[in-house]
Amino acid sequence: MFSKRKSGLLDTGADISLINIECLPVNFPLTKTSISASAANATPLKVVGVSKDLIIQIGEQFYNWSPIVTSDALSGPIFGAEFILKHPEILFRLLKCPKESASFEQTICNLQHSKSDELVRKLDDIFKIEISDLNYCNVGSHSIRLSDQNPVTGQNHRFPVHQESDIQKEINKLLRLGIIVESNSPWRSKIVPIPKPDGSTCLRIDYRPLIRNTIKDSYPVPRIDEIIDALSNAKYFTILDATSGHYQIPLDKQDREKTAFSWKGGHYKFIRMPFGLCNAPATFKRTMDKVFKRESYKSVIPYLDDIIIFSNNAAEHEKPVETALGKIWAAGLSLNKKNVNSFTLRLNFLVTLSQKAKSVLIEIRFFSYKKYKTR
Repeated sequence: MFSKRKSGLLDTGADISLINIECLPVNFPLTKTSISASAANATPLKVVGVSKDLIIQIGEQFYNWSPIVTSDALSGPIFGAEFILKHPEILFRLLKCPKESASFEQTICNLQHSKSDELVRKLDDIFKIEISDLNYCNVGSHSIRLSDQNPVTGQNHRFPVHQESDIQKEINKLLRLGIIVESNSPWRSKIVPIPKPDGSTCLRIDYRPLIRNTIKDSYPVPRIDEIIDALSNAKYFTILDATSGHYQIPLDKQDREKTAFSWKGGHYKFIRMPFGLCNAPATFKRTMDKVFKRESYKSVIPYLDDIIIFSNNAAEHEKPVETALGKIWAAGLSLNKKNVNSFTLRLNFLVTLSQKAKSVLIEIRFFSYKKYKTR
């Protein structure tokens, strides 16, 4: 038995839990996994396995934890939403706040009962469930600036038969939705099928060769500490989620050919911003900052594809909500109708953390029948 003490992050915005392999003892047993992971900026993480049923101590309590193990550098262990939702009491224990101080499923603002009939009419066009219903953003587009204009080409690997069928279905869907079109581009990136938990396949394109040649966008991404400071005195919140935010941003016409890929005798390119481009988060943030230029950090904070609307009291809250929804509608953006309540859950965690603490010191102890050399 051996122990370490680490400063970790409770991150309700992370779908999975992560730990760097350097935090584990040498030769610590790992389980193979087909799970893939990426950072907030869409950069793929190198997954080396899963650490099954790791026994950890947080505060005075012991927990079984099975994080994804990566060889990429992390600031510390990340405890994602699946761990927090399984152990919600951890927030109250660590932050020493009463349980009634946060209502995880409370509806702060019921938009369907707004006083404005015009607002309700607009909501029908703003909130979408399916990608096929997405609007087209009219205030921003994505460009791909390269240091070398020579086309990059890659060859697809062989895939299992069941994945080939899923890949073809995804391509047919993207064609039907107008997200991709047929192309004669000299560029060609490799296809990467990503298994989903339900057994289906998600289609992604490996743009790493293109990324290596891309001039990086220096537009700043949101800082968590600045967001926490801005929300520290607010009491009322509404969280909105931009449905498949990447696909709402058009690609500049001259750069569409750079996103091309091939499959089974077909060659295609994206006309909307695909997942996996290194500057995509910066483009989306720049677009949202344009939309909310006057309200940013005063009553609205765009964070990745979330929009946080906040105020000090209930009487004042409806106005910034109406303003935000009006600007979203005017910009041609769509919001996710399914995820409104779940993002309220995320914000309540964030508010509780901002009022009580910004980090948690976590003592991690590894238990095993074998003796392992510590790093």
